[in-house]
Amino acid sequence: MNSQARSKYSTILNEDWVKLGYRPLYEPGLTNEIHHLFQYTNASRPKDAPRTWPQLNSKAEYDDMCTQMGPVLQLASNIIQSPKSLDFVYDVVYSPREDGGLDNQGRTCKEFGRKEHPFPAIRRDMAKKALRSVSRSLRFQVADPEANPELQASFAATGFALTNFEGGIKIDEVSSKLGLASKIYLNRNFIVGLKELDTHEGDTTAQKMTLQLKMAITVCHEIAHALDYAVNSELLDIWRLELNASHQAFWEGRKYEPQALDYHEPYYRDETMAEIGIAWENQVFGGQIYWSGHTADPLFVSKWPSFLTLDNHFIPTRSGNGKRTARRYAVSVHFNQNMHRQEFWDGVDPGDDTALHIRKTVGIEYINPDAEASSINSSENNWPSDAGSSRVSREGEWSVKCGSVWCTCKRDSRRTACP
Repeated sequence: MNSQARSKYSTILNEDWVKLGYRPLYEPGLTNEIHHLFQYTNASRPKDAPRTWPQLNSKAEYDDMCTQMGPVLQLASNIIQSPKSLDFVYDVVYSPREDGGLDNQGRTCKEFGRKEHPFPAIRRDMAKKALRSVSRSLRFQVADPEANPELQASFAATGFALTNFEGGIKIDEVSSKLGLASKIYLNRNFIVGLKELDTHEGDTTAQKMTLQLKMAITVCHEIAHALDYAVNSELLDIWRLELNASHQAFWEGRKYEPQALDYHEPYYRDETMAEIGIAWENQVFGGQIYWSGHTADPLFVSKWPSFLTLDNHFIPTRSGNGKRTARRYAVSVHFNQNMHRQEFWDGVDPGDDTALHIRKTVGIEYINPDAEASSINSSENNWPSDAGSSRVSREGEWSVKCGSVWCTCKRDSRRTACP
């Protein structure tokens, strides 16, 4: 509820709004520094390497971009360094890839995350160093989705970047393993969308906060992919051979046809879909984050993995038939506000693995269109309520159905329908 809406209730004091869980009107937003990953450049980058933002010709241009993107980069800086995120970063960088059996297409799977460092503080410190290391080579580019089809339905996409890093990069301090540098492409339309919200009539704070949060989550999602590339020596060797072959063809005056690359990401522990970015979302937020792309719509969170992601044919699976149903739950305005409050971030307990897990509020149920889907409904009603579960937090709540919408009520409630 914004200040204009609150002004209609003059008898309710600001401290009363705070007790109800709303953000104080006078409370400042984010004050944290932007992480090295997203800065204009940093001194640890090789001298011959391009800047982090090679499209921007000066620090002044970067500062101008930050008038819109600054809160997004601050949010991403906080999120990527949250406790559960750092645990996942450690697993991506230091956990060995092991045999994971066969996937649904009969291909050999790799999985990671089985071997954890016994001391959380050391594990997270190593993860922070890995993020600093990858910032030496990571690049960002604001791109037109018309020229980059991968961006047409997404805020960002990650690709390999061999230029200036043909010999590979090393972010793993334990082994001598090399990997690939990356470039993250940002969809220009979303940045333009932030600017356009400033021109709309009325208070667009809620819409801007939703878009900023989604953009920040997506940037971190792509960094998870970049970390996987940075420790993938096998992929580096393949691309080195491709690069040498293309150079040889050029000097011999013949056309070179690049070889099709059949690379699939590893699975995280027992997950039945292989998508490192969404696996990161699941660990940090307790589910997969979804947004329609319309500024009037909220964010949603859903159980991962589920059939809702199967429309992406690039994601390998190693499971049987999907469940018959799945649900997406709206991310509350209160959670969104907390993400934009420095006081919230300053109070995050380093030992709380579920600090950013999203509570279920109102959900929409979807029916699996696959005729061979399991007759078993989604297992969400049987999710454990313990804090250690990497699921959307239930907080002792249960679901009731109202048409196609599910709402959550406290267990001591005797309601049998939505209020």
